[in-house]
Amino acid sequence: MTTTNQRVPQWRKIGKPVGAAMTAQDAIKLGGLDFTVRVSEQAVSTVVDGQTLTIDNKFITYAEFGKKLQPLGVVGNRYTPIQNKDAFDMLNNIVDESGANYDSAGIINGGARCYITMKMPQSVQVAGGADVIDTYLNCFNSHDGSSSFRIQVAFLRQICTNGLTGMVGGSSVTLRHTESATLKVQEARDALSIVFKQQEQFEIEVQRLLDTKMTDNEYKKFIEVLIPEPKGEATERKQNSVGRVRGELMGLWRADTQAIVKNTRWAAYNAVAEYVDWFKPVRGSAENKDSLRAERRLTGESSLKSRAHELLSA
Repeated sequence: MTTTNQRVPQWRKIGKPVGAAMTAQDAIKLGGLDFTVRVSEQAVSTVVDGQTLTIDNKFITYAEFGKKLQPLGVVGNRYTPIQNKDAFDMLNNIVDESGANYDSAGIINGGARCYITMKMPQSVQVAGGADVIDTYLNCFNSHDGSSSFRIQVAFLRQICTNGLTGMVGGSSVTLRHTESATLKVQEARDALSIVFKQQEQFEIEVQRLLDTKMTDNEYKKFIEVLIPEPKGEATERKQNSVGRVRGELMGLWRADTQAIVKNTRWAAYNAVAEYVDWFKPVRGSAENKDSLRAERRLTGESSLKSRAHELLSA
């Protein structure tokens, strides 16, 4: 299977480049995140057969894009929206403390979730410096009540643009909004302390997998456990699906992107990561697929990657 190292991370496809930004405010403006979020004054209601049905204490959040209003989510009566300009402001402190650079910014689900990605100056280098993994901070603000402002530590392998998740725990940092400049600086330092710890643990784990050899037969057995045969009486479609996924994973085991680390458990993990990020089917239109892949990459959620690491760590 032929692969490429010229891929663009999906979050850049749905967002906008903000590398020219010097401040969070610049990134917000360049990324189109400079809109206002409000909460409806009236509770959620609808009319059915001439009767008005209302859900007390539930209200709609909406974004103001000029004169256009975009519904974002349903929240409780105590919900107070934190505007992007206020939530992302603390990123200026992270830049000052770490030297990170703004990378991209965008919205998901019409503005229900907003993000800014930042690239850290330090990279992890293994295999004699031939395999380079960059560290990113994916920073989120939600307007649908789904989560607090948080920062996700993400690792991106340069040679294949794989998102390397599920290898170290606790990679998400939740931050509380504060108006205090002093507390913002301290929160930035606390967050960066976690980031540096994660990066250190990640490098140790990468090296461990790289130092552990793996034969073709061992990889084949690993794939058979990772993608098991369907239980019970399986349809032909399910059986074909298992065979297809296993075939793609076998091809990625010998892909160009694994050449510099071939015959190692690190190569095995990257074959799975590459499949999840670039080949695993996603339902929806072409535009929706980009959004779904971007959200999956941004949030770092992948049970298959986590399961692969679990098996490779046994």
